[in-house]
Amino acid sequence: MMTPYLASAKLENEERLWKEVSAKSLILGCMPPRLTLQTHRRCNFSCIYCSNFVKRYYDHCDPEQGGTMDPALLEKIVAELFPTLQYYEATLLGEPFLSPSLARELQLCRDYGVYYRPTTNGSFLSEETIEKVDGVMDWMKCSFDSHIRGIYNYMKIGTRYDAVLAKLKLFARKRYSMKPVPYFRIGAVLTDLNMDYLPEFIIWCREVLGADDVEVMGFNMGHGTMGHLTIMDDPGRVNRVLERSIQTAVEKRVKLRLAFCRIPGAEECGADQISSSQRAENLRTEQGSLGFIPPEAFERMSYVIGNERNRGDIGDLGYVWSNEMRRHDLCEEFFNRPFIIWNGNVEACGNCDTFLTGNIASQPFREIWNGPLYREIRRRMYEKPVSAWYAPCRHCICMFVRYDRETADLRNRQLLRVIDVKGRSITKGEADALFSPQGRSLSRRVAIRLKSLIPPRIGRMVRG
Repeated sequence: MMTPYLASAKLENEERLWKEVSAKSLILGCMPPRLTLQTHRRCNFSCIYCSNFVKRYYDHCDPEQGGTMDPALLEKIVAELFPTLQYYEATLLGEPFLSPSLARELQLCRDYGVYYRPTTNGSFLSEETIEKVDGVMDWMKCSFDSHIRGIYNYMKIGTRYDAVLAKLKLFARKRYSMKPVPYFRIGAVLTDLNMDYLPEFIIWCREVLGADDVEVMGFNMGHGTMGHLTIMDDPGRVNRVLERSIQTAVEKRVKLRLAFCRIPGAEECGADQISSSQRAENLRTEQGSLGFIPPEAFERMSYVIGNERNRGDIGDLGYVWSNEMRRHDLCEEFFNRPFIIWNGNVEACGNCDTFLTGNIASQPFREIWNGPLYREIRRRMYEKPVSAWYAPCRHCICMFVRYDRETADLRNRQLLRVIDVKGRSITKGEADALFSPQGRSLSRRVAIRLKSLIPPRIGRMVRG
């Protein structure tokens, strides 16, 4: 548990940081309060929408090979970032509870007063695991793409529905004896397979698992083999499902996070002829009068850092929240959260691999944090309209939602390149030469080579 002194110092760092951002500073004297850290690439699942699945079953290579962080590098990262860090997210194409350094990571979190926030598939939750993370984990997200056994088992190769469900129910019971009580999120990637059952899935997550919220993420087709999963070719169907899901969340008082309120694209309007952005704005206005009553778990949580349960990803007011409700003056990822992967490469964004800013194994983080690419990104966001931002940001599914085939193809091309400070693409080899002292592979998705291996369209799954 974080001491009052540590909590105060970390909050002061964050407050000063946002004052610097408000003053449009290109060089930030304060350190980021958030971090996403990939210490390894091990995973016991092969989700059919994940690049690890593509590597294993189509590229015939081991996606985990060589992907473990050196212990000395972990200690260096901790020494530089943890004194001012509030929490770190353990994710990025790996199961966090499979980390070879998990015990050390949790101990370092305790030593530095940093909260541990894993995104897990749930298969390693147990009495022992819960005991290990008690006191240091204040948030957990579980990827659970369908409450229907047949769909779940098809989408997540390597596990069985009943086994994971039992572990999630165990966590749902045990978390109320933990201090702090961890916030519990269920995440699902929306595909052609699970979409039609989304409204009932939302209710199920709340009533069966006791989740505090449900996050529905847009499907990023990162490989041609994933074509049968896409939903972008039938906007009418998607919009009807999303509208029913929004109504369900409001009526049942379940917190729901959406990538978009309608499919925004060439046919972005629903049956009522309201666009996705207008629907999001309506929700923002309407929910103020709903009298938001959070789940009973919400009031029983004891976050140490400030009034965190009313901030950011935890405290969005209202029952429905979408990416379109963001205010787009800038993207917070470039100002308060870096992404560090197993070989030390520091990426400025976790939504695509195009912003490689340096390698912490060979350079102090503070120099990377205020290096040329970070400064140029910030300058564009401070001074330029969105049309002048880098191309990946202009088409970001988290910030500026346009969901159609043309945009998807553009994003796929962006995943295979790295951008330098002038916005020019450079090759993976050039990037490795610039930033990685050992010349290791740049990153996870960048190394994927697209193939034209699209399997026959798979019919919609039925209950199994």
